[in-house]
Amino acid sequence: MRWGTIILAACLVAAPAYAEVKRDDYRPWEKDIGYARAVRHGDTLYISGVTAQGATVAEQMSNIYAEIGDILKAHGLDSKAVVIETIYTRDIEAVKAAIAIRKQFYVDDVYPAATWVQIERLFDEKQLIEIEIEAAL
Repeated sequence: MRWGTIILAACLVAAPAYAEVKRDDYRPWEKDIGYARAVRHGDTLYISGVTAQGATVAEQMSNIYAEIGDILKAHGLDSKAVVIETIYTRDIEAVKAAIAIRKQFYVDDVYPAATWVQIERLFDEKQLIEIEIEAAL
């Protein structure tokens, strides 16, 4: 019996401590769709793909980076904390043409690992670009 208690105690001590997961919703429809705009787990902030209004990729990109900046700021961060960025777009050439907008977002030329992917469409057919990031806290 004593060995069983010792083994159980050792297992409990060795069990990993899981970091709290905190989810932030920014718009009422996010819960309707079934996602959180930002999820904090341990030392990482995950920001779901952000889209925005605008007639062009450049306009949407500018608005998206403004929203991402607001989310980062709410967590005490800026663009230097971004470690990975994924851009989904319906027009990769328009993204290439808007690189200057992207570079304005990243402070002091500190860029993340990045992937840019052209896709057929996004959730809303008016959306031309969606940007998702992960940041270090």
